[in-house]
Amino acid sequence: MTTACFFLGPPGVGKTSLVRKLLGVPGFGVRLIEKPKWTVGDEWCAAGHYTGDPYDGGDTVPYNGVRYALDYWRRALSVTTPLTVFDGDRFSHESALDAIELVAESTVAVYLSGAEELLTARRAARGSNQDPAWMKGRATKAQRFSIIMQKRSLKVWMLDADNTTEELARQVRHLLDTTGDT
Repeated sequence: MTTACFFLGPPGVGKTSLVRKLLGVPGFGVRLIEKPKWTVGDEWCAAGHYTGDPYDGGDTVPYNGVRYALDYWRRALSVTTPLTVFDGDRFSHESALDAIELVAESTVAVYLSGAEELLTARRAARGSNQDPAWMKGRATKAQRFSIIMQKRSLKVWMLDADNTTEELARQVRHLLDTTGDT
């Protein structure tokens, strides 16, 4: 069985960059499943394609492809990979969480937050021109989803995106290593 780990937070906080660092993608031994979009390593799988593009990872899964991706994960990936990653907006809703909780041994989330100046600088560095109202909606959705998880007594780890990606990856590895400990 697998641990499902969500990566949540506002646009530009570094969710996808953290997942790339944590999983070592793109890299040797990583394979992409074209349809539905999954990136698979030896010990993990991640929804979406991680190729190093500015908007990759979970953002590559179409909104109407979430159910298909989850069905594929349940049948083919959840039984063979100890860690499953859901990065960002696409899978951060209750119906996806319901489906994931039926399969995953444990379900956790990493919620990244940071100063608005940091987020603005990161978005500018990647050439983002996202609508401010849309970004505010995504930030609110991530925050609400973390509250839903907490109400279900699921672990939500709050991390400061002001830390380096390397330090955040170290923290997440440690937290995931202790997931089964109580």
